[in-house]
Formats: sequence, structure tokens, C-alpha cells
Amino acid sequence: MRFTNFCIFLICVTVSTIAQTDLKKVTINDLKQAVHPTDSTASAAVLFDQGEISFEFTDGWNYIFNKTSRIKIYTKDGLNQADITIPFYVGNSNSDEERVINIKGYVYNLEDGKITRDKIRNRNIYEEEPSELWHLKKLALPNVQEGSVIEISYTIKSPHVTSLPKWTFQKEIPVDFSEFILVSPATYLAYRGYFRGKHSLEKNTDIQDGEFYYRSSNNTGPSNSGKIASKINFTTIIAKNVPKITGENYVNNVSNYQTSVKYEIASVKSLGQTGKRKNFNQTWQDVSKVIMKSDDFGKELSKTKYYEDDIDALISSTSNQLNRLMLIFNHVKSKIKWNNKNRLFCSDKLKRIYKNGEGNSAEINLMLTSMLKYAGIEAYPVVSSTIAKGIPFSPTISGFNYVTSLAIIDNKTYHLDATEPYSAPNVLPKRVLNWIGRIIYSEEQSEQFDLMPKSPSKINTNLTGILKDNGVLQGQVREVFYENYALGYRTSRSNMPLEKQVERLKENYEGIDDVSNYTNKYIKDLSKPVMRSYKFKTTNSFSDVIGDKIYITPMLFFKTSENPFKDKTRNYPIDFTYPRSLRQTFNISIPDGYTIDYVPEKKVIGLPNKIGTYQYLVMASEDKIQLTVIFNINASILPSEYYESLKELYQSIVDKENEKIVLSKV
Repeated sequence: MRFTNFCIFLICVTVSTIAQTDLKKVTINDLKQAVHPTDSTASAAVLFDQGEISFEFTDGWNYIFNKTSRIKIYTKDGLNQADITIPFYVGNSNSDEERVINIKGYVYNLEDGKITRDKIRNRNIYEEEPSELWHLKKLALPNVQEGSVIEISYTIKSPHVTSLPKWTFQKEIPVDFSEFILVSPATYLAYRGYFRGKHSLEKNTDIQDGEFYYRSSNNTGPSNSGKIASKINFTTIIAKNVPKITGENYVNNVSNYQTSVKYEIASVKSLGQTGKRKNFNQTWQDVSKVIMKSDDFGKELSKTKYYEDDIDALISSTSNQLNRLMLIFNHVKSKIKWNNKNRLFCSDKLKRIYKNGEGNSAEINLMLTSMLKYAGIEAYPVVSSTIAKGIPFSPTISGFNYVTSLAIIDNKTYHLDATEPYSAPNVLPKRVLNWIGRIIYSEEQSEQFDLMPKSPSKINTNLTGILKDNGVLQGQVREVFYENYALGYRTSRSNMPLEKQVERLKENYEGIDDVSNYTNKYIKDLSKPVMRSYKFKTTNSFSDVIGDKIYITPMLFFKTSENPFKDKTRNYPIDFTYPRSLRQTFNISIPDGYTIDYVPEKKVIGLPNKIGTYQYLVMASEDKIQLTVIFNINASILPSEYYESLKELYQSIVDKENEKIVLSKV
């Protein structure tokens, strides 16, 4: 969003410059340093990272973002830190476009005891266009090697002053020093900062009196110049010795927990002494009002003429609201193809989207919501952010990038996303399951909405096999996938050739030597769970023949081989995405002439507060092994306080599922 005033141009601010940390010269000690002082496992480290945002006015406000970074490369694995990409927004018009300027890059090395410096050339700076709205500057730094120190600086000039770039103090490598500086005209642009993460920060804010020099850029009259008084906000935020953030298992998006700050506009005042002040997004009510008043959201939601004839014909045969919901839901899924774009607002008129048959997430699900309302069903749009974007914890518009639909019938809620052809009510694609969104009831009212599934997704597995006296085991498997497991299976395999599916099965289930008779059932029929069946053969992968004994791991390729939780402690929630229930049964016939000498004891384990259970139940008869394993996690997200218990549970699972049954020759 731009705030325009045709005649003012900001030349400078007549106040003392904020004290900022200067970047020192690269030293021989920097280049000799073989390991990081506080993290010997680090492949690289940020020695210095500084970002400064200031402002200018040229027929509208712009921010100027200056960034300087210095990184030390320790090992081969750290060389990817030299792969520098700078994303910038180009928009649909010149007035929206951001510019990246003053790109500089240096690589320092130590050769024969002396410091060398290689400079990046313009021919090594490339621009790519991954989308219509976003471009990338890519830098190919010269002579980067183990031990190098690289240094990058650039400037981004942007008109999008409502939401400033997020500054991340914590990265996937250690950060020795990080500083963020904000110099803003507080009288005219007021910002609100949102902080995340647990690392301590040193923050200092100073407000000083200052003046803007300006000159006219009015083409209809003579130029003039003058001054405007303003309070100037100087804010510095410093972090030191920040440990690397690790991408642990079962974390939806680690950036949600990185130590960072992001500033968003709180209010703007028109230039001049009599200028009016406008407040932005101070409450969720403000957010609802802006969204619903938008021509690309609320106005499109209210339009119905373009689909009325089709929907009238579609629902004419039933007055049952749930039947109508499913008819309309399937109609939208089949008629409008998702263009893989996650959006909060429509980029085109819904009338044209309906005619052309392709749209973004906002267009598809706003259209769905509108049709449900037209059919007499209570329905509202739900705004949210995808997992990749992160979680908005405070009133914001820029924090959202997705729209779904919520229908209410007989006090039951049906959460819908028509972008996915295999989705179902309350079974949405994983990208959407990002903690919380907001139901937008009207301009005046919205409410937090829990996006996470409540009922468990299930996989039921049945394996029957015959063990031979040479340790070879043959058998067949049938797996049944429900809810989110079924959605994931359908989405990933609906267009995959069977040969490729068999390859993936072998990759996922290590130890299978041969697979045949591989079939799927009900991939297209959403009224039933997906079924997969196949025959298999393993050659001594899970059995050992030693003398007159056979040692067999009865869960075969379904056993849990490794504990996913390895860290001593954990600071983040454990995100399973959805509750889950796994039930596995194994029936294995033993060879003639053998008897069962030993079977593992049964095991029943529970997590605190009944949040999860594990059962391992084995029975043995004269010629058959029967094993049932049941594992339930009864919540989508577990607080970090459960980490130790969960870690112990998984270790018990690994130990138990790798135990062997012993057969002895009679």
C-alpha cells in the first residue's frame, strides 16, 4: 500500500545519526579459525549481520533497507551459505515494484599467510523470475572454499511501507552478532513491532526532534522547497551469540520459533500540520473491516448472478443441507482447478474465474462460500496462513495468505477447501493445517478458529506371511488409509504409474526384495477409504538362521528402526499435524519342524493425560506367530513439556519392535 502526496520529497532528516555498530576489517584470525568457538559442529557461522530501515518520500513513502552480512565457512557442508538469493516484489505495475541496488560481494581467503579478496562482478549477478509477482537476484561469489569469509551488502527500495521486512536474528547456523536498526518519521508513520523466539535481545529506542527537507515535484506548477518538523524514532535491537536453530522432527515450520522481529504499520498521518491520522490493524475487528471492505474479498463474496442458474439446477432435487453442501463442494472442485497460488484476495473477478475454470485459493473458496450461502447454508470464509508462511499471532493482514470455507449445519461445522480434488469436509491438505485461522463473520466480527483436525486419521495394516526354514519370508499385505492419510495417499499417487509406486514402496520399506500383484482401490471414490495390497518376498532381511535356530523380527519392514527424537531438550511443540491411529496385525506361519522357543513380552505404554498409547501384543501357537501393534496419538500438537515422555516412548517402541522371536528346530 502506498500513501501518496504529490508535492513532497524527503531529502534528509536533520537529526543526529543513530549510533550503529561498524563492520571491522577481516583479520587473519578470522580466516584461520577452524571451528566455531561455541559450536564445534557448525559448518558455517554469521560473524556479523546488520539491517537498517529508513524512509524517503517521493510522491509516496518508500522504505530503504540496507543489509550487510559477513559469514565464515568452516566445512564443505557450509559452502551453501555462499548461495545468496535476494527476493524482491515486482507487482503488476511500476508503482508496486521494489528495486535491489548497490549489490556488493567479497570473498576473503588466506593464501601464503596473506589475506586475499575477490570481488563479485556484475556478470556474476543474475535475475530470475520464479513468478509474475516475485523476482530473485542471485549471486555467484568467486573463489569460495572451506575457510573463506564472505561479505554481502545490498539495498532494497520499496513502496510497501505497511509491512516492513522481517529481521531474523537466529538462523540455521550460529550468529555471533546481529543488529536491526529502524529510523522512522514517527509523527507520520507509526509502527508496531512483533517479536518471536526465546533468545534475549538488547533493545534501545530514542525519540528525537527533526525536520524533513522537501521540494515540489508538481509538474503543473513551479518547484518549491521547505521543511516539515517530525519526531524521529531511532530503534536498535541487538542479539549476540545466538545458537543455531535446528530443524527437528515434527516441527511444522521452524521459522515460527526463530528469534525475530517484524514491524507493521500502526498508523499513518498525512503530511503537514493539519494532516489526518489513519489507524491500521490495531485489533482483529480492524482486520475484518479491511478484508470485508476490499473489492477483492467482501465484494466478490456477495456476487451471485454468474452461477445462480447452475446452482439452482444442481440443488433442485434436494432440500437437505448436507446433501446440498456436498453437491456444491464437488461442483466447485470439478469445475475450478487450483493454480497452485496461495492468496488472501482475488486477483480477478470471480465471474471470469468461474468461466475460465482456474483460480487461486481465495478465488476458489470465496466462490464456494458464496454458493453455500446462496443455497441457504450458513457459511463464512476462514482466513489463515499456510505452514510455509508461518503463524500470525497478532492482528495482521499481511500475515495471511489463504482462504478456506466453513459451513455450519445443525450446530456441526464442516471445514472445506475446494483447491484439492481429493479433500473432504474436515479433511484438508497439510499446507492448511497451521494451528489457527480466523472466521470472518462480517466487517465488525471475526473469531479465532482452530485449524487442526480433531478426529484421528487411521492406517490399518494386515500382513500374512509364510517363513521358510532358509529364512526367506513370503506373504501379502493389505493397508487401508483413512481421512488425512487417505488424502495424502490419493494426492501423491493418483497420477503416479504403478511401477513408480512399487519403487517408492521399496524405498519406504527397506528390506523388501520383491513386490508383485500391487493394486490400489478407491483412489477416485472419496466415499471409501483407500486400500492398497501387494505380495512381497524378503530374503534374510529380517531373519537369521544360525545352526538349528531362526531369529525373526516379526514386524518385518514395518518396524520402527530409529527414534525421531534425539535432542536432550526441546523448545518447540511437537506437531503431528493430525491425531493418528495405527493398527497393525501380523500372522506368520513358521516352517515345519520348528517350534517357538521365545517370544517378546507384551508391552503397554501410555503418555501422560492419555495423550497417546502404545500396545505390543504377541501370541504364539504351535505353527503360527500372531502379533498386534496399536499406536495412538490423540492430539495434533503436543506442548514441549511432553518431549521427554514422548522421547522415552519412542525409544521403547524402537527397542520392542526390534526384538526377535526365536524358533528352534525340533
